[in-house]
Amino acid sequence: MLTNQSKVLQETSIDLNMDLVGLSANKEYTVHAWENNKRVDDSTLSKGAITVSVPGSGLTVLAIRDAQIQPRFQGKLVDKASAPWAKDQELLDFGGGSYALLFNFGADLQSVYAYTKANEGVFKKVTFHYANDEKWTAVEKEDYPFEFTVPLNRTDGKFKFYFEGITVDGNVIRSKEEVLQREDH
Repeated sequence: MLTNQSKVLQETSIDLNMDLVGLSANKEYTVHAWENNKRVDDSTLSKGAITVSVPGSGLTVLAIRDAQIQPRFQGKLVDKASAPWAKDQELLDFGGGSYALLFNFGADLQSVYAYTKANEGVFKKVTFHYANDEKWTAVEKEDYPFEFTVPLNRTDGKFKFYFEGITVDGNVIRSKEEVLQREDH
């Protein structure tokens, strides 16, 4: 589906990865099209390319005859093979506000994104300490933004963490330790 927020008709060229749509790059394919929910003339997909018009303030939908989409990651988005997270975010009183947020897009697409609002005027270095099911690791950043992303395994049930910073005047400040965890932990 293609959308057009402008009020003027737009034309666009599309080049498809033919491996992902299960088609041969050496053949031509019929493409059925609808503009604003009304059937319009068919087009031809040739060598993986097609030019399409999208009406002003409208949408165009395409259906390629014989296409057999081979999804690569979408199945992971709905995989519920592990227990849900009971606590998936935390706000800490560190550096004027610091956060840890769990991004959960399925059992194999989970990560924790953590950051502090403080900038280089507050800290010259921030270290993010974390433990995935008890093994502690530390990641340091000496440049703003002080943000960290930690991928999780499907078997991780607890994510313990804290921030530690060295202020511009050399003092060491540490947040309290917090935990994000699954319902079954």
